[in-house]
Amino acid sequence: MTHAPSARYNVAYSPEGAPLDGKAPMYRAIASDLDGTLLRSGGILSLRTLSVLKRCMARGIRVVIATGRARCSAATVLPEELNEATWVCCNGADIYEN
Repeated sequence: MTHAPSARYNVAYSPEGAPLDGKAPMYRAIASDLDGTLLRSGGILSLRTLSVLKRCMARGIRVVIATGRARCSAATVLPEELNEATWVCCNGADIYEN
């Protein structure tokens, strides 16, 4: 079965990240693990990944970063731009929302 591509991929966005068609974003939240998923093998967050996450947040999409690390450890590898994201730390024992 073949699916037609979603028309949402062809929407233009303002510099603030709002869709110019006036519709809400397709996704309300994006959640991802930190180590081995968002971070590259050297424990580095790529500029491309950071750019995508920042654009999502600018469009009103909640970004959730999940990790087994404590917040103080996660803060050593995540840039300040992601402080506005929701962090789920210690395998879900601690949740930080801004």
